[in-house]
Amino acid sequence: MKQWPLVCIAYVILCSFSCEPDYVTNPAAGLEVNGMRPFYTEISNEIIYSTEPQEVKSLENVILFGTYILVVEQLEGIHVINNEDPSNPVSVAFWNIPGITNFTISNSTLFVPIADKLVSIAVSDIHNIAVLGIQEGVFPSFTGHMFPEGFHGSFECVDPEKGVVIFWVSDILFDPQCWR
Repeated sequence: MKQWPLVCIAYVILCSFSCEPDYVTNPAAGLEVNGMRPFYTEISNEIIYSTEPQEVKSLENVILFGTYILVVEQLEGIHVINNEDPSNPVSVAFWNIPGITNFTISNSTLFVPIADKLVSIAVSDIHNIAVLGIQEGVFPSFTGHMFPEGFHGSFECVDPEKGVVIFWVSDILFDPQCWR
């Protein structure tokens, strides 16, 4: 029984050295490593426009708008498909809207949540869309993509001054200050 306090003290001392979390020091400090870099966009009138049809990569959030089918291309924009002849749908335009994940439409106004903003876009002329307004802070709980989801390793820290992070790209980083 006399050894019991001695065993407890030894255990506490061992744990104080071996139980330090591995995230206390940056494993890539001063090194060049493979990691993830954020891709930013600034939501503005200049980056939201109609262009020629694009190749469909994925089908998400499909909505019928008059004789058109609108299909979201995650983080890129909306495919506009003429469905007057349902047996022969024709892609007629692509609306470039970086950061889009979903949308709704009322009359001829498209509403798109991007980060903490709500963007309203006039779409009555499918080949000449126009931003009606960008409301800031509508979704204050949005924290952005502060780190690459599902990734464990070094990454470039997010700088909110550069805009909104809409996705992450693999890159070679020098002295990354963020990791998980």
